[in-house]
Amino acid sequence: MEYGPEDYRLTSRYYLMSETLRNQGKTVEARNVLAKVVSIWKECLFRKLCHSVAVNPDELSIVEAFDNLKNGLLVLENELGTVHPLVGECEEAIGLIEMERGDFQIASEHLQRAYEILNNSVGQFDKRTEDAQEVLKWVG
Repeated sequence: MEYGPEDYRLTSRYYLMSETLRNQGKTVEARNVLAKVVSIWKECLFRKLCHSVAVNPDELSIVEAFDNLKNGLLVLENELGTVHPLVGECEEAIGLIEMERGDFQIASEHLQRAYEILNNSVGQFDKRTEDAQEVLKWVG
């Protein structure tokens, strides 16, 4: 079976590519690939949780994504600071994964941070902020 470039099953490979690029000193390229990982997981779980789209990542994919995104968040915070929009989107993706895993308290903390970062960095009317606010309603 073949998957398209936006399929969550490819994100572990994208994450490894990001790490390889970072090890080669290509931090901008590495960050762009990591942003793709964040975007794919955020979109996948946002569609599932908020729009009831039938996407069912297996448990191993969820665990691997969680680890990759947590590590990616540390890298992004180190490179961009703690108030960059990509950091907010990564927080949101981690929060969505926590929701998928059933830990709504931790999910709420990540999603609240995501909303605050996005609201302060790109404004309340940006789609990313609006999406973060919508997800917060699901755990609130």
